Amino acid sequence: MHGQKEVDENLNQYCIEKNQPTKLDAYLKCFWKNSTGASDVCMKTVGVNSAQVKSCVADATKQFNPTEKVSA
Repeated sequence: MHGQKEVDENLNQYCIEKNQPTKLDAYLKCFWKNSTGASDVCMKTVGVNSAQVKSCVADATKQFNPTEKVSA
């Protein structure tokens, strides 16, 4: 519905929940507060392991191919 940016953020949230679930609520509060969608800033602020998220996103992208039908 909202293009690649939404797909990317959905994958970030999926991976945070999967690998670091205790940090998801704080991450979401930060993300929603920063309407610019500063996911990298929020990951750092909350202490999310961004390398782990990036690895998970790569794996999830291979497994689910969420960008197959995305239009910008």
